[in-house]
Amino acid sequence: GKVEELGFLIESLGAELVLFNNPLSPSQERNLEKALEVRVLDRTGLILDIFAQRAQSYEGKLQVELAQ
Repeated sequence: GKVEELGFLIESLGAELVLFNNPLSPSQERNLEKALEVRVLDRTGLILDIFAQRAQSYEGKLQVELAQ
């Protein structure tokens, strides 16, 4: 199926991350990570990840943690 196709593409490109433009449920994200053996994020997850990396203050870090 499509997951297998994506797996072959990941292997051929040597990708470490797969980014989906559409929202993924936590179970979809977890199942895809298991099947593909790479990190999987949707658009919202990417944005939160960027904010988490750049958060300086305790309040900022707490806000990101709550959003995730």
